[in-house]
Amino acid sequence: MATTGIVNGSLLRLYVNDVAVAYSTSDTLDLTRAMREIAHKDNTSAWVEVAPGQKSATFSTELLFADVGDASANTKFNSLFESWDAGTEITCTYTTDVLDDSIYSFTAYIESLSLNSANQENVTASASLRINGAITKITNSVLAAPAGLSATPAEGNSSVSLSWSAPSATGKPALTDYIIQYKLNAATTYTTLNDGVGIETSYLIPSGTLTTGQIYNIRVLAVNAAGNSPASNTANVTPN
Repeated sequence: MATTGIVNGSLLRLYVNDVAVAYSTSDTLDLTRAMREIAHKDNTSAWVEVAPGQKSATFSTELLFADVGDASANTKFNSLFESWDAGTEITCTYTTDVLDDSIYSFTAYIESLSLNSANQENVTASASLRINGAITKITNSVLAAPAGLSATPAEGNSSVSLSWSAPSATGKPALTDYIIQYKLNAATTYTTLNDGVGIETSYLIPSGTLTTGQIYNIRVLAVNAAGNSPASNTANVTPN
């Protein structure tokens, strides 16, 4: 696991429903397996023999909060409190945003929460989660390429309508954006369209972006925290 990049020198973060939980300063994933003793008539040495039994796991985290007035996209203490109060199961992933690192995914219930504050010091919190069911492990990777890209001239001077299919469910963390790129058919370098951030699978290239009567090659890439996916199929279009 990578160990550089944020306040405490660790990139490890707990995500709930793909949103990071504040700023982790310490995390512990405890994995245990019960051992059951085996007794049989051939055990004459008096040594205990055991076999693996049920698995269980817990997760604990120490958090540094900037809760009130913090506009950044992270799960706040109040959200954790609501899950604890209602007794609802939460979906978690534990990883970094570094390509090829491991990602642990699980569902859990919040067993305990603690909110701590001291005069003129940062607000901190801690949480203990009881994992319910299995833990899965995959490798942090970019998404697969978007598929089925089509480009059609639309009404309006040189506007083009695009549509495509979301990438297949490979890669983690979640999809955060699409990048649209275009070039003239004879060119070798693509230009990235300034289309904002969004995960919709369609887009209207506005009038004035492309030149009428020219053949363009267009492609789309999917984006997650691990990076950009391979490019989609190339769609050719001549704006009207």
